[in-house]
Amino acid sequence: MTPKLKTIIQVLTYVVLNEEFFVTEGTDYDVACFNSMKKECVDVFYKNICQDDGAPVTMSGCCSDIMEIDRNCYYYALVKQASDLHLCDDRPISARGESIFWACYGYS
Repeated sequence: MTPKLKTIIQVLTYVVLNEEFFVTEGTDYDVACFNSMKKECVDVFYKNICQDDGAPVTMSGCCSDIMEIDRNCYYYALVKQASDLHLCDDRPISARGESIFWACYGYS
């Protein structure tokens, strides 16, 4: 395991164990910040965000869209909107949002 990956795992473990979910922090971003994403990629994201935390991330070629938007836009607009729209039966989705983000960046 590389030092970078070990650090990422430690941070994610801390965040999950201490229930410090990114979606609840900071200010909301205008959802227009992810307008550059293809509609089908937003749909694929919403399908993935509602999967169980341990389910494999299958972004079907849409990771490039995730990587093109600002990290704050990802967490405070895209993930938060999924939460605000109650797309996942009101279960916490922050950890799954982290899984998708890191899978797209190659740390799955």
